[in-house]
Amino acid sequence: MRPGVLILLLMLAPAVLADEGEVRSLLEQMRQSLQQKNFEGTFVYMNGKDVETMHVIHEGGKVRGRSYVRAMSGDAREVFRDTTFLTCITPENRTVFREPIKDDEEFILPVPVEHSALKAYYRYQMGDKRRIAGIDCQQVRIEPQDDLRFGYEYCIELESGIPLRIATLGHDGSVMEQVMFTNIAFPEFIDQQVFKVQDKIQGYTVSEASKPKLYKEESPFKFNGLPDGFNVKSVYYQPPSADDGEFYQVILSDGLARTSLFIAAEDHLSEPYQGIIRSGAIHAMVRTANGSVMTVVGEVPTKTLKAILSAVVIPVQ
Repeated sequence: MRPGVLILLLMLAPAVLADEGEVRSLLEQMRQSLQQKNFEGTFVYMNGKDVETMHVIHEGGKVRGRSYVRAMSGDAREVFRDTTFLTCITPENRTVFREPIKDDEEFILPVPVEHSALKAYYRYQMGDKRRIAGIDCQQVRIEPQDDLRFGYEYCIELESGIPLRIATLGHDGSVMEQVMFTNIAFPEFIDQQVFKVQDKIQGYTVSEASKPKLYKEESPFKFNGLPDGFNVKSVYYQPPSADDGEFYQVILSDGLARTSLFIAAEDHLSEPYQGIIRSGAIHAMVRTANGSVMTVVGEVPTKTLKAILSAVVIPVQ
């Protein structure tokens, strides 16, 4: 390498590293703020031509905090989320569905947790200053280095660390789906009446999913060549019940993208669907093998889903 080129690279290297470190610091601030900060506001969720408006109230906590979300467009819906349950209320039908939250569930939104694991598969970039909901925010982007994962763009309010916009990006940089605040405030205290769910569901029909158990024994199935960067984070087992047969849920992640693989006996489904399902950035795929139905769902390209399903080794029944 010529000396002039080497000197130029050495001069540029500190700036690149400092920029990546600054992005990482902002993302870490965002992760902590989404757990610990109080905020209340209205946001829009955009998925192609579909646009929904929601109002959110979030009370920060040491673990996940708790949230109340109310749909302001479309069908009336309310969702409560705390450290134990996700509760969905449909006032029109006077029904409630409650689902236990798994111990390793940190965020619903795509938020990087394992920065060291991401370096080989993503690039961090600092963007421009923007103005969203009348507030200045700093744009940062996480770009994939292959076609096995999507990219993400955040606009972070610097004082609070709360993202005013989160967008999932396709490989061409197009926005697949996004969440963006139209107004937001950061109250010091949250009215506790908001989270009194039982007061809202008197006389409603309540159904509750049982919580799968963390599976600590040797798995009855193996993986042969998962997509680069994706590893098994945890395995859950749901015993058979009066309503459903047993199934396993395998959580796979590369530190940012997250997928769930469900494996159940084929005889518990009368007509198992096989194929691809798409909704914005969420993709799902189903296939059968050796008497088992495998369903994998996540915010990843279909190529990744196919690779995960191909890697599953199901023993012959």
